[in-house]
Amino acid sequence: MITELPTYTAKDIKAFRQKVELTQSAFAELMGISVKTVEAWESGRNNPNGSASRLLQLIEANPEVFMEELTIENKAILH
Repeated sequence: MITELPTYTAKDIKAFRQKVELTQSAFAELMGISVKTVEAWESGRNNPNGSASRLLQLIEANPEVFMEELTIENKAILH
């Protein structure tokens, strides 16, 4: 069953990013978007939609999975 896409505010997005302890640049890279897009979301000039909203929904529901992925990627970069 596909659920309706949630709507995220600028405060929501900034809170997600801070929860996973990432800079705007690192968050943008992991989301597959530009830093300008993250800046626009966090300032309220623009809102995520489509696959970005779905990915944010997954991060919100399971932040530990996202953090685990970050740990795996960081280990791969260091080796």
